Amino acid sequence: MKIIGIDPSSYRLGFCIANGITEPDHDLDLIDYGYIEYDTHITIEEKLVEMFDGVSDICKKHQPEIVGVEDVFLFQKYSFTALKLNMVKTAAMLGAYKACESKPEMFLIHSTTAKKWMGSGRASKDMVAEAVSAKFDVDITDMPYDITDAIAVAYAALMKSLGH
Repeated sequence: MKIIGIDPSSYRLGFCIANGITEPDHDLDLIDYGYIEYDTHITIEEKLVEMFDGVSDICKKHQPEIVGVEDVFLFQKYSFTALKLNMVKTAAMLGAYKACESKPEMFLIHSTTAKKWMGSGRASKDMVAEAVSAKFDVDITDMPYDITDAIAVAYAALMKSLGH
């Protein structure tokens, strides 16, 4: 089963395309990963369109059966930031959903869930990156956290789809 993991933010979106392996162990065969970066001088509306289009293009090409998007969790004092991140998350989800010919399973992955599958629910971004490197034999030198987080989200989405 093909999976896309998405780590959205308002300045860059990390993604991972992988084949989910269920036998003999749960694993990912990484196909592609990267990020979509946005000009910091464009409006949020323009970023949302670029994000929607970027995720749509990736999903049209790969046709994932499972979409995992990291969910946003911010405290109330950061409510404007949380609102923008929720708009970004929604644009990514809609872009994926609209682009797939067979509608995929959609999973919101809380960041602590992705971290848990990588070893600890309280892991730092460095720890998640190291776990991704070890588990999936990926060279993380100069790899942005957006990508390592997207790989962790893809793995967590695989596990959720299997009922774990």
